[in-house]
Amino acid sequence: MPVKQSELILPTLLQDDVEGWRNQGWSGVTQTTAELLHYWFEEERDGKNFHPCQQNAIETVIYCHEILRIQNPYQLYLEFSPANAKVAQAIRSKVLQDELNPITWPKYCLKMATGSGKTWVLNALMVWHYFNALNDEPGQFSSRFLIVTPGKEVQKRILEATKGRDDGGTWIAPDLDEDLFMPRGTRWRDRFYLEQYEPSDFRENLTLTDGPFLAVTNWQQFRFATSSPSVWEDLMGEQEETPKAEIIAELLTTYPDLCILNDEAHHVHAEKRPSADSKTEEELIWRRFMSFLNQKQAECHPDTPRFFQQIDFSATPFFGSGDNKAYFPHIIYDYNLGQASKDMLVKQLFLEQRQGNNLEDLDFRAEREKAEGRKRGEVLGLSLGQKIMLEIGKTKLEQLTQEFKQHGINRKPVMLVLAEETEVADKVGEHLTTLHDPDGNPYDESRVVVYHSKLKDAASKEAEALLNDIDRDNAPLQVVVSVLSVREGFDRTNICVIVMLRASEADLLLEQIVGRGLRLMFPRYKPEYDQIQEMKAEARQALENQEQPDNAFDCLFLVEHPKFKEFYTSYLASQGHLIGIGDSSKQNAGGDLVSVDADVTRIPKYDISWPMQIYDNTPIPNIADIEISKMGHNLVPFDTLQKLSAKTLITDVHAETGTKANTWALEQDYFDYSFFLQNMTRLVTRTSKLSYLTALSSEIAALVDEYVSNRLFNQPIDFTEPECYKVLQNQQLIDFIANQVRAAITEATGDLQYQPGAVWRNLSDVPQLLMRQKNMVAVQRCIYPHQAVEAVKGNFERRVITKLINPSPEVLAFAKLDRKHDLIITWRDDRGIQRKYEPDFLIRTADRIYLLETKGDHLMTDSSTALKAQAAVAWCKSASTVPPPTTQPQQWEYLILKQSIFEANDGASFNALLPLMQIEREGLVAGLYGDLGLAI
Repeated sequence: MPVKQSELILPTLLQDDVEGWRNQGWSGVTQTTAELLHYWFEEERDGKNFHPCQQNAIETVIYCHEILRIQNPYQLYLEFSPANAKVAQAIRSKVLQDELNPITWPKYCLKMATGSGKTWVLNALMVWHYFNALNDEPGQFSSRFLIVTPGKEVQKRILEATKGRDDGGTWIAPDLDEDLFMPRGTRWRDRFYLEQYEPSDFRENLTLTDGPFLAVTNWQQFRFATSSPSVWEDLMGEQEETPKAEIIAELLTTYPDLCILNDEAHHVHAEKRPSADSKTEEELIWRRFMSFLNQKQAECHPDTPRFFQQIDFSATPFFGSGDNKAYFPHIIYDYNLGQASKDMLVKQLFLEQRQGNNLEDLDFRAEREKAEGRKRGEVLGLSLGQKIMLEIGKTKLEQLTQEFKQHGINRKPVMLVLAEETEVADKVGEHLTTLHDPDGNPYDESRVVVYHSKLKDAASKEAEALLNDIDRDNAPLQVVVSVLSVREGFDRTNICVIVMLRASEADLLLEQIVGRGLRLMFPRYKPEYDQIQEMKAEARQALENQEQPDNAFDCLFLVEHPKFKEFYTSYLASQGHLIGIGDSSKQNAGGDLVSVDADVTRIPKYDISWPMQIYDNTPIPNIADIEISKMGHNLVPFDTLQKLSAKTLITDVHAETGTKANTWALEQDYFDYSFFLQNMTRLVTRTSKLSYLTALSSEIAALVDEYVSNRLFNQPIDFTEPECYKVLQNQQLIDFIANQVRAAITEATGDLQYQPGAVWRNLSDVPQLLMRQKNMVAVQRCIYPHQAVEAVKGNFERRVITKLINPSPEVLAFAKLDRKHDLIITWRDDRGIQRKYEPDFLIRTADRIYLLETKGDHLMTDSSTALKAQAAVAWCKSASTVPPPTTQPQQWEYLILKQSIFEANDGASFNALLPLMQIEREGLVAGLYGDLGLAI
């Protein structure tokens, strides 16, 4: 039963339950799930991290599956009906029962706005299922996945996220390789592998792997051989695949478990749609196929525990539009476009409205020949109104391009022109070729691409290839002309202007129109855009105040005929989305953002280096030269150990201190000789003296293999056989092997001297910084002529620069650290969660380098301040052991400058304040960790 927006009560009820469950530490989940949740949402990583909306979506699915143990969508309504009158009323509806009762498998829908990161949620849920299935956790999980897409564009995006892509000669790794999805190491990343299949792989003679797999296909392949494409598919260009329903079903039901992930789910759900041929109501292909697939799986595995789950993802999971909009009844999470706009996860909308063009009096339709009967006349050309709208969009595009360039922003704005007819799209392409930019450059075929379903094969392939250039900032493409059928997956980050050319006054799906340009051009996780984030927030605030934004960062400019203004102001505004309206031609796209380049004349004198990675620069022994005949053998015969072998726990022991560091279980179900070699190699290199040999893991594994196979028991043994490798689960034997291998490597190393070394980074490695004029401070002894202070505590930082650092002659060079400099210190908070810390200033004097942190008095008692200080002191101690690559001092020291100390000693030099800053640092460390002067 479709539900109205006001009746989307399940997501609201679940949200409260999930929040309470989260606050209790996600109790009740499997050990694997618990570890993943803590890693995903409590560990702090550089760069990309999950947004709160993504966390909520992931948690909601896990809560429904592991805590509520939902077996079908109707069960969710039963779960909440006793305590909620609206739900109780809904479950009495025969329409709802008729809709949901046939669905006998877990089926969820996540409603998430375009640009909010549905693909990352999809990836995380696959990882969750995969490792729970691999670890044989209780409950129903699968490591076999089917991702269904609506067309080639979304399919391409999914394949790029899971397989990677070649971007003009540069390999872009898949999203699944990102650290945020799973920890590195033998328990997680090293065990993650999915055999992947694409639509072209599905054929009658295909045999799927028995191991984990990921199949990606288009829903059009789910047509049965006897079915024919609908008028809708022909019209919308969705008939892209040969019917393969029988083949796919035969392959996927080979196994008793399957998790189906449906991207852009609004394509494949509906109650019924009239058939163009029979005029009767027919179920959509996808709906029919899912029921068929579930039934066939049950028939193929009548006596085996089965698992069949479906998770749908869509920004617009509803039927109809306007007042007739009805939402899917299995939605469990709702993150709408208005909230995404408020959270600044998508671009802000601005409806261009120019004065003096009299657009309201002009026709928004193309010029046509006279109609004959009911048939519309052939398109002759664009109307004057359409040409003016294109000119407005073109002018805005050129303004953005020019002003981004002036502000040192190497990003390329792109304009998308959407027409409702392919003939009009072709006319737009022809018209644009007659135009030039302000520099006199024509909008030729290298800068404009027309793409729609009626292009001939060669032209279509050429246009598809050019679409890859939308987000390539150095490619010339700047205008894309398409039709409304090209919707999902066509969204790109560089689309900043959308011109809408309509053929009628129909109420089009505005979410899908604006959705093509909502993805952020300047995301928060990229350090080079730090200064831009504050400006984006100010632009958002201006829209809330119904004012004109003073910059265009992550704004999407919409050019529409004034007649359709109400579509935006009433409908999208009712969804909670702010919309700016007016003439933005006088707006400075870059606001007060300024690019500041490092001065090449200053670099030799004021550059500063720091170690990024500190290591022991030790000569590497030749492990291949180690003679196993000189290594010891085990005194207990192999036959005796074979009788005693059993599953055990292996504990890693720190060789120098005897501390038990980690325990790994040699589980019988997945322990084999390969697993033994992998973990033994890790165990050998756990000691500090051999940790530098981790790069030689394959050589160490080969040594272990040769030793245990030929020397350990003084007889050759094939440990690839299960009855043999079970012996290697003995704890005492593990310790013996590790000690023998370590001793052999140490002897081969000899009395080599350990010389500390490091990978170094310089201030000058970042040749340009972006900063706002209002936050800039002119400086002298720095490679950058200006430095930027923070917006929040900027006044304190500004005075530290102008009254302390700049006037102090003992400060030979300094810099206010930017995220782009990447001087990051790892620390753990009071819950033991790893975090990242970036000090405020880097200062060089004659005898040492200082990391200086400025702190307001109210923050001095915060536990994080002391913990960061501890980590920074330890970092400086380690960095001081490494000879620098230049003539700068080798010694490093961490300092804390408290605001009250600074203000009480106004006018004091850096050296005068130095003892006071040192006392503050020692007090912080001592207060948390014991006596003053405790070695860190």
